[in-house]
Amino acid sequence: MPRRSLAGLLSCLALASCAPPPLSAPADPCQAGAWCLVRGGPRLTIDGDRDHGTVFAFGPEGAFLRWDVDRWVRSDVPTSTTLTSAAVLDADDAWACDGATAWHFDGSRWTEALAEVPLARVLSASDGSVWAVGVGTLDGHGGIRAPLYVRDGDRWALAAEPYPYCISQDAYVVLPGADIWSAGYVCDAAGAARTVEVRRYDGASWERVGDAFAFASLGGLFVREGRVRVSAGGVFEWDGARWSPIATPDYPQGLPPSQIAWGDGLGYTTMPSSLGCESAYRLDDTHVWCFGSGQIYFDADGRSWSPTLDDPFAQTAPASAWGTMPPALWAGSDSAMAWGSGATDVYRVRASTGSMIEHFDGTAWSTVVTDRVFSLDGSGPDDVWFATEGGVLHFDGRDFVPLAVPEALVVGGLSLVDRVRSLGPGVVLASTGAQLFLYDGAWTVRYEAPPSWWIRAIAGDGPSDLYLTQTFITRGPSASAVLHFDGGAWSQLSDLDGVVTTSAGETWLAAGTRTQRLGATEPAPPSALALDTFSETSLWVGPDALWLSAPGVTQRYARQ
Repeated sequence: MPRRSLAGLLSCLALASCAPPPLSAPADPCQAGAWCLVRGGPRLTIDGDRDHGTVFAFGPEGAFLRWDVDRWVRSDVPTSTTLTSAAVLDADDAWACDGATAWHFDGSRWTEALAEVPLARVLSASDGSVWAVGVGTLDGHGGIRAPLYVRDGDRWALAAEPYPYCISQDAYVVLPGADIWSAGYVCDAAGAARTVEVRRYDGASWERVGDAFAFASLGGLFVREGRVRVSAGGVFEWDGARWSPIATPDYPQGLPPSQIAWGDGLGYTTMPSSLGCESAYRLDDTHVWCFGSGQIYFDADGRSWSPTLDDPFAQTAPASAWGTMPPALWAGSDSAMAWGSGATDVYRVRASTGSMIEHFDGTAWSTVVTDRVFSLDGSGPDDVWFATEGGVLHFDGRDFVPLAVPEALVVGGLSLVDRVRSLGPGVVLASTGAQLFLYDGAWTVRYEAPPSWWIRAIAGDGPSDLYLTQTFITRGPSASAVLHFDGGAWSQLSDLDGVVTTSAGETWLAAGTRTQRLGATEPAPPSALALDTFSETSLWVGPDALWLSAPGVTQRYARQ
């Protein structure tokens, strides 16, 4: 396959036909008795090479995708580890590294490009030469001294030993003709970093390029339009005689909460905050990709963003799908938390905002509360509870009514309640982390965590059937516990730490890769989604399935 030029790629991208085609919802791929991925996927890193006009994404378990005019072409690397870097010269010449070894794609398959030493990353020059940075060794100041290798036929040849900076940072770039550059910190006699230097390898030794920079944070070494730039207390470009400062765009000021901007070294791209993007890559001024909430978005004209990965449970799912998936999914991929009583009554808090509650009435979303939100739950359309920064709110079917709480639940005008669980009309369970309260017209304390213990999650089916998970906050060995209250006393069920939820009389626990029904023998097999209990994770129980959701990824377990 011939190489696609940057000009050719841009001319195609400029056409309307190059925009990503509409995505259709595939059939349910889940089999009974097994977990399957239904939304998003593990976090991917977006990168590209403007010299070669390529954009690519890579990540966990060898995930590798290359953008080809109007779609991602997936070609996973045969490794179970996470890819740490990649270089794509064209459609039939790509390289990837998983932090230990390098892999090469020839247009049909990946083969391992073994080296005598572990490799940390791969890079390329605009002349098509391919290079790799060795894992290296730690220096005395915590930096990394990593050698540089060049691909020579079917082997990796040592190209340069690292310059002995007092603190190295694996900062290499290579220009055509094996023109190697590096950067690092230089220390004084006492071992304190004083300057940043850039050096150039002449085949035998490293020679300093220009003056040293007064001590500043070394942000990296990179190439723009064939010239070397360094970030060291500002961005500077080597013009052949000196380091000249480069004016870089400032972060756009005055953006509304609905907008956010991400920089990629060329400038800032403004995008809707609802996309939840965590990075961006621009091929030019208008062709931009960003990743967020398990999705990669593409902007073809500087004004509109389109998803580019299949998502069978998109926000536009029809109301007829209600009942087969939890509100948190139906509410959209950016939902950090959601609850609903039906297809025309859904509340959500988006991960990208976290500071407002939106309601869906079957036709459109509208903002109903603008406070920062920690938790929400309900038992019906006229009984919905919210834990917000300003306090506990109750929606009674007509109004959002602030609930008067004991003085102990408010400090400095801010509410301490971080979890709510509806136990039926007018009855709510509330946690501050240190205490568990029940409100049924009056407030009562139902549990106090021991010193240094923190309540993580709460659930239950009524005042005499309560569950919580708690963890021991310490610098030493951690501990956790799942507790149950039967109306008379609390008892410990296990020493796991995770999330719990109750639905239709069933309480389930998700901890790590383990999911189990509490108080019953019904098991679920281990999930491939390892939970981080210190991030937002949702577990939903339905009559025919369990749903497990973490930022950017959701799995479904079809119950037998």
